[in-house]
Amino acid sequence: IKFCCISTVPDGFILDFNNNFAICLDTSDLSCCLETKTTTCEVTDTCYGTLKCPVDIQAVRLVGCSRLLANFGDIRPISGIGSNCSICCNTTTCVNQVIGFTCDKTPCEPCFDIRGSAISLSITNDNCGRQAVVIEYFAFVELVKSDC
Repeated sequence: IKFCCISTVPDGFILDFNNNFAICLDTSDLSCCLETKTTTCEVTDTCYGTLKCPVDIQAVRLVGCSRLLANFGDIRPISGIGSNCSICCNTTTCVNQVIGFTCDKTPCEPCFDIRGSAISLSITNDNCGRQAVVIEYFAFVELVKSDC
């Protein structure tokens, strides 16, 4: 699942980026559904060689939306006082993709797990000269295969 959010440092403040960030990912609106797909299976027949037979399998499709909230940096005023301030951004990504295949007729619950993630942070300046932080976050989803 790919997320991208941008936050602009307000006028009068500057970002002191010190790798101080926190990320929260909500997956409560994601679920799985099954979609029947027909494929071909090869079976060895000792009398007639290899047989190619059609077989139905279940594609497990992850559907729904996931939300990301990120807090980062230390924000300080250009002139004045203040401490322990940060900026944040949030975004929602909706998905509708096949994450695996099964022979079962019902998906396991929970049907997926987050197996890893990657983050990319970049700081640029917007057209008005303010600092803008761009966060790209990738959550790697894997089908949970277990006895349901």
